[in-house]
Amino acid sequence: MWGSNVDFGGSGTGQELATVEIDYYAGIAPTWKGISFDIGGLYYTYPGAFDPGTEFDYFELKTGASYTFGESFTVGVTNYWSPDFFGETGTGNAIEGSAEYVFGSQLFNFFTPSVSALLGYQDVDDLGDYTYWNAGLTLGFMDNWSADIRYWDTDFSEAGCVGFNGGANNCDARVVGTISASF
Repeated sequence: MWGSNVDFGGSGTGQELATVEIDYYAGIAPTWKGISFDIGGLYYTYPGAFDPGTEFDYFELKTGASYTFGESFTVGVTNYWSPDFFGETGTGNAIEGSAEYVFGSQLFNFFTPSVSALLGYQDVDDLGDYTYWNAGLTLGFMDNWSADIRYWDTDFSEAGCVGFNGGANNCDARVVGTISASF
């Protein structure tokens, strides 16, 4: 389970469209002959959303595989498919390719640095298609914590972005920093 605040803007009547996102996910991650698989389902929900005529909540099936060369370099491919994507916009499909290099020694005897990049392509029936990408630096520390700084961008047009995001242009380049813990 994962949760966050969201801001999809307001409706024509001034009502907030959605302020909370809670996602549920489950799956399996078997390994076969050195290939790591990731197969699962994700259900994205927006409790209390004002979404008349559309439905923000949707299901996605995730399938992926990755392979690590040696101990440091990993490449992967992942596909996300939804029979009825966000906002009842039809079937959605996204495919991503990724690569990560983990440096072999700790920085200052504390951080384990890595660099990674991702290239993805999304196609949704009623929204069209677009390409997205990111690249960044991650510093792992204290076994289960990480700090990440990442550049994100997309070729989604401004008109398409504004239409999809309820009037907000949130599809241009961004630098995003995160701190996370995995348990």
